[in-house]
Amino acid sequence: ERMDDIGMEESRPQTEEGRARDQALWDEYRSARPYLADTPSAEAGRVLMNNREAIVKDTLKRGTALEGTGIPLEGGLDEAMRALSTILLYGAEGDGHYEELGAASKEARDVKGVYAVAKFLDERMCVPRDMGAMSADAIKRLSIY
Repeated sequence: ERMDDIGMEESRPQTEEGRARDQALWDEYRSARPYLADTPSAEAGRVLMNNREAIVKDTLKRGTALEGTGIPLEGGLDEAMRALSTILLYGAEGDGHYEELGAASKEARDVKGVYAVAKFLDERMCVPRDMGAMSADAIKRLSIY
């Protein structure tokens, strides 16, 4: 129960103040790493796209254990992964980044299983092995939908 409470707290949408604080920290971190994306969320989307084939393969290995989770195992998993990456890269309404590519992000939200994939990745990822904490937090915030 305590871990569920912590998970819900971590998944809560960011305030403007929290977003600005995190972006300032990310900008400082990124200043010595020019290969990183402009935001922690966009970096999460980039990492997912770069590792998409391995993630899809790993996810499909757990096929029967994932039945009923909303993850589209029969086709559609690749589309859901791409949709999740789109949301992470370009944002969703109300998160301050949506204007960059609003139409694609809006369509991506409607892809079957996109938030189930976010929840699965949130539970499956290892921070910092798979991606940094700030980028993983972006996925965690999407996993509650």
